[in-house]
Amino acid sequence: MANYTFLTKSPRSRQRLARYVLMVALVLVLVAAVVFTRDLRNRWRRVRHPYDCSFNYPGPLVLQDLECLAEPLPFKSPVYFTKVPEDSVHDLRGIRTPGIPSVPIFIQFKDRVTYLLEFIRSLHRVIKTPFEIILLDDSSTFPTAVNFLNRLQASGVTVIRTPPKSEGAIFDEIYSTMASVITAYMNTSSDSETFIWTDPDVPLDGDGPGDILVVYAETLKQLNLHTVGCSLRWDNWIEEIRDGSIDNERGWVHAQAHCMDYRSVCYYFIRAPIDTTFAMFKKGTVLRRLAGPAIRMLPPLGCRHLDWMIEKDDLPADVHYYANNTSREINHSWFKNPAITGGLVTATEPVVDVPSVEEISAPPEM
Repeated sequence: MANYTFLTKSPRSRQRLARYVLMVALVLVLVAAVVFTRDLRNRWRRVRHPYDCSFNYPGPLVLQDLECLAEPLPFKSPVYFTKVPEDSVHDLRGIRTPGIPSVPIFIQFKDRVTYLLEFIRSLHRVIKTPFEIILLDDSSTFPTAVNFLNRLQASGVTVIRTPPKSEGAIFDEIYSTMASVITAYMNTSSDSETFIWTDPDVPLDGDGPGDILVVYAETLKQLNLHTVGCSLRWDNWIEEIRDGSIDNERGWVHAQAHCMDYRSVCYYFIRAPIDTTFAMFKKGTVLRRLAGPAIRMLPPLGCRHLDWMIEKDDLPADVHYYANNTSREINHSWFKNPAITGGLVTATEPVVDVPSVEEISAPPEM
């Protein structure tokens, strides 16, 4: 039978035991308090912004924050981090694996935060190989977009503020500016042999394979291409796009498909020009718009085009703002056509109050 007499015979032993139990209890209480406080803070932060998702709060983002702007939209998809090998790190910046360079994904962006969120969700949901997200901000002024970029910076995501464009600039000037920024980054800050340059309105298709970046790189190599990008799905368009009254690249629907064999899988593609539709280039490529040879990968390696999935009467506030404050020389969204939208044209003044230049360029709160 166990001997417990020491608990009662020695007052000093009982005191030591009591102090030990008290210390253990205090440690457990402190740990519970830290966990509870952190959870409560995150919950409160999201309760305060359940619908507008202004991102107007300090500190880094958590994965659940990417659910923002979750009002019913035809393209809204779930957010989660895909599983990666145990030695890899997967966070908002991307996937990092020791010994394997992360492929930079340069996203040129201005104001359309609804689209950007969907695009980032697709990256984290689909890609299972190393990549890093890099935002190229073209002087965004929509308040939620500015806040979101600051929150991304606070979360460790690289955000590069590109030089302002000249008055009356056309898309070719913006392309040249972005190309210079990308080339400089690849020459100084990346060991990857390839990179992606893309717009934020072409998220990866939901059924895309996790090794999409590997397949793209192999396609570049096998076919000796200038660039390889994604084709746009055409089975999810709204009727105003489907009826052919809008330039929708419908001619490519009937383009001859070809097969690129890799690991005993046939990946189909069409020969078509491409500029910034999830386009992959080799490091050192002289970046020229719509240069060839180029191909577009068909599903499941394709993308969705968000502009063609949304009704003109249901534009999110940020997309409406963007359409009103960019020239048709830069943005050719179909709903900028006054004959279709009933007057949605470039405005001479911002349609909402915007932050000052000082506010936009201020460092993010830490």
